[in-house]
Amino acid sequence: MEHLIDLSNTLQERGVDLIVLDQGIDTSTAIGRMFFQILGSIAEFEHALMSERTRDGLSAARARG
Repeated sequence: MEHLIDLSNTLQERGVDLIVLDQGIDTSTAIGRMFFQILGSIAEFEHALMSERTRDGLSAARARG
């Protein structure tokens, strides 16, 4: 998520808007910036969830021997 926020800030500082037509993202609008950040948060959540599941699976396998 940090990388996504950094990218968004860098683009904004340089006066560049990100428009992704097939995803409905347009960072020139408040709703577009919010949507962009929500997508980043969801991606971060999915990554954390996968990590937790992997860790839990390894723990269960160790417990079974």
